Amino acid sequence: MQYFLNRLLYLILLLGLVPASVMAETTQRGGIVLSFDDWFVDQWHGFFTELKTTNPEIEPYSTFFVSHWLTDIKGVNQNRVGNESHYVKLKQLEDAGHEIAAHGLNHIGARAAPYNLACDQANAYVTAEVQPGLAAMAQGDPGLANDYGFIPKSFSYPYGERSTFYDNAIKTTTGVRYLRGTFDTDFTKPLKNTDAIYHRVTDANYPYLIGDGIDSVYQNDVAEVKEALDRASTNDEVITLYAHRILMPGESSNYGIQAAKLKEIILYAHSKGLKFYRFNEAFAEAPETMDTCGGNSGGGSGDPNSITFSYAEDKGNNTYRVGLQWTNLPNDVIHIALASQPATALANASTGGAASGRIGINVPNVVAGTAYVAVAKSGSTTIATSAPFIILAGNSSP
Repeated sequence: MQYFLNRLLYLILLLGLVPASVMAETTQRGGIVLSFDDWFVDQWHGFFTELKTTNPEIEPYSTFFVSHWLTDIKGVNQNRVGNESHYVKLKQLEDAGHEIAAHGLNHIGARAAPYNLACDQANAYVTAEVQPGLAAMAQGDPGLANDYGFIPKSFSYPYGERSTFYDNAIKTTTGVRYLRGTFDTDFTKPLKNTDAIYHRVTDANYPYLIGDGIDSVYQNDVAEVKEALDRASTNDEVITLYAHRILMPGESSNYGIQAAKLKEIILYAHSKGLKFYRFNEAFAEAPETMDTCGGNSGGGSGDPNSITFSYAEDKGNNTYRVGLQWTNLPNDVIHIALASQPATALANASTGGAASGRIGINVPNVVAGTAYVAVAKSGSTTIATSAPFIILAGNSSP
């Protein structure tokens, strides 16, 4: 009996030495990553303060990706002091357990001039937009006792405009490791079938997460969101969602969600046992890749020679398997489209983020003599479009 008690005491002491983070990483649990973009601090603060009062049993931890630090948050243009300032309200949200994260200094997208998402402009973008935003967040407020600013661990790209090169530049120069992008919403596909917005906490690393919007413009009603949460609960997956404004009765905005709708979603997620993850806690981030820009301004950012047509194989019923190759072009998905409508995918395949490789894609309803293109995308951003090609059988697959 004494031997048994000694062994039990030993196990208890041993478990006590294991960090909580390590213990958490070994257990998969379904959850939700709820995030909000831009600078709508009054609405965020008001909603979550009231929710804490009405539903104290819920811990709906969220992440606020904030921009315009020098022109709004620090009070330059809002003329507010004390508890009414946006800065103090963000501090109160952080004290309540939420994550305050970065969204760029001036909300400028990486596709804007002069960057144009070119790989050789990634460092310039980080220097002009990301690093100054982080510095502004870290400045603190001299009027607050013992205030040391915000030290963000996460960054959300304005407009979701990103590429692997920009990911690498942020990770290697700023210390921020957790990145969020977006993708072009497919309004014909329900949220529950949108695989890109789901991930698992364990057994995988991710270079970034992709979210889908729940603002009114994204046309995801409460019933559809609940079905998506059901999938996360059933499969022990984590779903990533984002919004902008939180609207009170009588208010409207395409980029906003009604407070009543948001509360219903949060209550339902809680009822399904889903965990509310802060963004930087929701996944194990993958390290930066070793991809290089290739020594020219176009490599990996629109050069049609980076992705080429290699063969077409007749599969019957007017369907052809089209072979493609790409080089120095990190991407997530390649799709084939009519050259006249490159944004409309006829067929696509995931590339897993590989910088170089080859793939075969089955294209249905091929029209003889019609020009097609291959389009490589990273998140919602087009990285490169091939030169037009005609799909004709004759070249066998390698």
